[in-house]
Amino acid sequence: RRPPRSTLFPYTTLFRSENVSKTKFGWQFYPHKIKGEGFYIAVLQKNGTLHTNPEIKLEQKQNKNPLLAKHLQHPEKFELFQKNELIYVFPENCYNIFTTLLKHLYVRQAGICLGEMKGKDFLPTHQLALSIHISENTNSIELSKEDAIHFLRGESPKLKTNLRGWCIARFNGSNLGWMKLLDTRINNYYPKDLRILKRSV
Repeated sequence: RRPPRSTLFPYTTLFRSENVSKTKFGWQFYPHKIKGEGFYIAVLQKNGTLHTNPEIKLEQKQNKNPLLAKHLQHPEKFELFQKNELIYVFPENCYNIFTTLLKHLYVRQAGICLGEMKGKDFLPTHQLALSIHISENTNSIELSKEDAIHFLRGESPKLKTNLRGWCIARFNGSNLGWMKLLDTRINNYYPKDLRILKRSV
């Protein structure tokens, strides 16, 4: 038996947009209508007693707010929290809904994973590199097609630059991933499972 609509879809106002297609049991977000790869949202309700999970805790990192200002275009629109060793941000306007859902559901991925702290060093994620919310002030280098292919293969492009530290590799205006520019070399942080393997490309 299907529960009342008000119970099944308590947050419908978040998705009312001409860019979202309503289906029988949820919402379809098509990649050509939104900023992203596209996804589908539905809610299922099981019969029986609801068991909450009080052990799930998110540690808000108010003392790490400089990370928001450094890495995001509009840091005031996000809440920052930590899950295990990873630091995440979530839109401020629906953060309360998110924390409520965590008490009842297993959430595998939500928000933007900024990275993690390794001692005093911050290691940014590939997810942040590709985010539409990444700060426009982030250091970046536009690569040639040849250098971009080298980068996507996991190789280190040969660049002449005075920049040091974390830097975005770009091609045709699109972010590809992170490089770390050192005095004597360039470290490529493009994820191993995404790298081009064919040499004919």
